[in-house]
Amino acid sequence: MVATGPGDSGRDEVDPLAMLDLLDDGRGPERLSRRPVALARIGQMPTLSHVGPRGRFALAVLAVAALVVGTAVVGRQPHQAPVAGPRPAAVVLTPSTHDVQLLLDQYSYTADKDVFSLQLSLVNYGTAAVDVLATRLPQAGARPIPGPGGDRPFAAPITLVPNLSAPISVPVRVTCPGVLTAPLADHIDVTLGRSARPQEVVRLALAPLGSLLDDARHAACGVSSASAAVYPMFVAGSVRAVRTGITSTLRVEDVGDAAASVMVLGAAPASVEVSAVGGPVGRALTITEGTSALVTLRWRILDCVAAEEVRWPTLRLSITVPTSTATNSYGFDSDFGAQWRAALTAACQN
Repeated sequence: MVATGPGDSGRDEVDPLAMLDLLDDGRGPERLSRRPVALARIGQMPTLSHVGPRGRFALAVLAVAALVVGTAVVGRQPHQAPVAGPRPAAVVLTPSTHDVQLLLDQYSYTADKDVFSLQLSLVNYGTAAVDVLATRLPQAGARPIPGPGGDRPFAAPITLVPNLSAPISVPVRVTCPGVLTAPLADHIDVTLGRSARPQEVVRLALAPLGSLLDDARHAACGVSSASAAVYPMFVAGSVRAVRTGITSTLRVEDVGDAAASVMVLGAAPASVEVSAVGGPVGRALTITEGTSALVTLRWRILDCVAAEEVRWPTLRLSITVPTSTATNSYGFDSDFGAQWRAALTAACQN
């Protein structure tokens, strides 16, 4: 290219094809990989070699304008953030795979001053093995004891294989008497999972275990719970048949460390109905510490055939002490059973 002075346009000395080649070489929207295609298309124009210098310059200007417009259009495209690739599917424990429940016929507790431990059994009704990594009792007035069965992970996970049970312990330290007046926890939290896999915390209800937790917290505080506050027994020879069914005398002894209120709630099976003489079912009887009281019960036989199919009925009592309430069922002993069956036979023959 020849240098020009002021006022000298020098247009005829610029090679338009060279300008096209320069703009195509990395400064326009075309990439190097597309350059041969662009040049080939230009070379296919049959009249390009017959165009004069001014015509060739006009074509070059049009080409430059097209390239500039294309570059501006590309530059105005909205910026799109890079999209991350799909995450690997997480392993989630589902009830259909891991159905862990409490085994309701294997449980107990141990207690000492200010501590207790629930002894439970878990069973996996699912189709795949799963590890128990931790357990926790969300009881107000109590805190976990670090170690196996506490709030922290087990020293070694307990593996639950399908359809087999495994024992676990849930030890806690209590603050007395605060733990006795706090609401009773209704579940335990059990952390399930496998090493390096997602974990799942499941809640297992304690209601089917009856008064287990209430008894344990009272024992840790050195006082009696409602379920252990009274001891009922039938007076020997008091079970006899009458026109309306059967009557008997029940002695209720307060064996706790506080006064107890006792109510007769009913009986099982459904073929037998029971009430306290002198009042309807649910009448409260207050017994002071270390004493006993006698209650006369009237048993109404609703279905003699159904009643004869059971050994003897059970009695349901509601017991209340200042820090606890419980509903217990009492089955009594074989001496009561023998008296009951003899009286039942006589009552159903009338």
